[in-house]
Amino acid sequence: LFFREFLHFEFLEKSGLEKIVQSCRSRGQKKIRIWSAACSRGQEVYSLAMFLSFHLKQIAPDMGYEIFGSDVDSDSVQIAKNGVYRWDEVKEIPSIYMGENWARVSGDIEAFVKAKNSIRSHCSFDTINFFKMSQMAGQKFDLIFCRNVFIYFTPAQIESITRDLLKNLNDDGFMFIGISESFNGMKLPVSTLGPSIYGHERKHLKVVEAPKTTKAPNTATSHVSTPSKQSLTVI
Repeated sequence: LFFREFLHFEFLEKSGLEKIVQSCRSRGQKKIRIWSAACSRGQEVYSLAMFLSFHLKQIAPDMGYEIFGSDVDSDSVQIAKNGVYRWDEVKEIPSIYMGENWARVSGDIEAFVKAKNSIRSHCSFDTINFFKMSQMAGQKFDLIFCRNVFIYFTPAQIESITRDLLKNLNDDGFMFIGISESFNGMKLPVSTLGPSIYGHERKHLKVVEAPKTTKAPNTATSHVSTPSKQSLTVI
């Protein structure tokens, strides 16, 4: 489905996308990188492409994007590359994202539409097995979507896969999993940032002011209250 679990897109629209833009700019980068790590037939990838094409024009017209979609099933990956879907499926896309991104196919297959280059040019696809991800070594992404696939794995496998995915997530990036999925009870170095939204474990510095001490008065000075140095506590 296109725009499945829409609350994740709402999170990006309200705050997440602006934070990613700021992070990219702080690194001197002009392009947001996204990995749809279980893209199936590509609907998630093209949903993200439509979303970013619309919203980046509003908040950061100088910023580009690229989306990499992968799946273990090569047939699904080929469908994603083709970018052809039934019109009955595509017509449910919110109108603000539909734009001019789809072309109706004529002739015997008029019930289908094809993604235009306006979004396809930002997307690439490949077949990747979660247990053989060496080809992803060294690549970094601002957003990683790995939704509704962990139901097929054991908790131990989920932990192993997630640790590998986190190696590809930028320090300030976001990782999304399915709404019905969670990392509860797993020993993963992540912080919860929203419903099924995670990031690298974040440790914050909290300033804790120590109690003030008072010097005893003497004949040369009046009563003086002198604060001790602040202490920093990591939480």
